[in-house]
Amino acid sequence: MEEILEYLGASDFLARSRQATTNRNTEVEGPGTGPSKHDGGSVSFLTTHERLVSFF
Repeated sequence: MEEILEYLGASDFLARSRQATTNRNTEVEGPGTGPSKHDGGSVSFLTTHERLVSFF
């Protein structure tokens, strides 16, 4: 147990953890849009196609 706590308190682990948190909370679509979420699997092919056609 002490080894795990030591690992979790190490500066390199904390730096990677902070960077990962920042990356997860990035607002890809711009300020105010909220963090990016992976939901591509729940969107049908037809819906994705329609979105792409209307986008371009």
